Amino acid sequence: MPPGEEMIVPPGKHLLMRAKIDGKSVTRQYTPITPDSEKDKIHFLIKVYKDGLLSKYLESVKINDLVDIMGPVGTFQYNTINDQNILLIGGGTGITPLYQIIKHKLSDKSYGNMKLLYANNTEDDILLKNELEELVHDNFQVHHILVDPPTSEHNYKKGIVDKNIIKEYIQGIDTVLICGPPAMEKSIATILDNMNINKYITFTSLQKNEQNTPLNNDENGKELPFYTMEEVSKHDDEDDCWMVIKDKVYDVTKFVDEHPGGYIILDGAGKDSTYEFFEEFEHTEEAYDMLKQYLIGHLKK
Repeated sequence: MPPGEEMIVPPGKHLLMRAKIDGKSVTRQYTPITPDSEKDKIHFLIKVYKDGLLSKYLESVKINDLVDIMGPVGTFQYNTINDQNILLIGGGTGITPLYQIIKHKLSDKSYGNMKLLYANNTEDDILLKNELEELVHDNFQVHHILVDPPTSEHNYKKGIVDKNIIKEYIQGIDTVLICGPPAMEKSIATILDNMNINKYITFTSLQKNEQNTPLNNDENGKELPFYTMEEVSKHDDEDDCWMVIKDKVYDVTKFVDEHPGGYIILDGAGKDSTYEFFEEFEHTEEAYDMLKQYLIGHLKK
């Protein structure tokens, strides 16, 4: 950060990183884990995946290389969980926003009890292990669930976060916060729904109960065609820009030059951009309604 400036990221929010890779703009979201004592810097915990476009690029950057950082963004509101008993369920790199929330609640002392269930495949996959252990407190507990725990270690639970695990830790909980791979979030949300527990927040999935069923006609009654994702993916540049939002296909080519966010709209070209539209860039339902004029069809599944 420039001298004298600070980057304040509210708990549960994240930043967007963008870089040009092979001629195309690639954007991903990351939650900072900056220590409170270093607000003039930004610390990230980024896992490099074999097929991760941006994570592999970031691994290769050198001092003085430029990467665009935007934000903070995100829909989570920290003040909605003040003085509540919270069960946090994290998976893999999904620990970063939860870690941020845990630190903040411990420091501002406006918390009830917090329990963290942190799921990974092996012990080596556990991120921030020492940092989490240092935060353990009378009102904060950490429980690790591993698919393949070491045979000599008895402090880990074997398996995945399933109904039995949740039932063991859900007593006295006001809110559940879930952050991990989308499939994990969906599975846990389904378990909670079946247990009639409806006060939970997922960080990377769409809000539960969101209706994605497309209508067959446009607002004038005209029947619209269905397109496969393969067909949509062919329209991926500024001169021919299609995108999918809520299972509807839009041709936004004419809107590219007018888009308030500039050419960042091309990050969604040729892709299903539902998550980016509502979560990363927090568009309102009113903005979604404005897309009607660009509707050309529906996604064929």
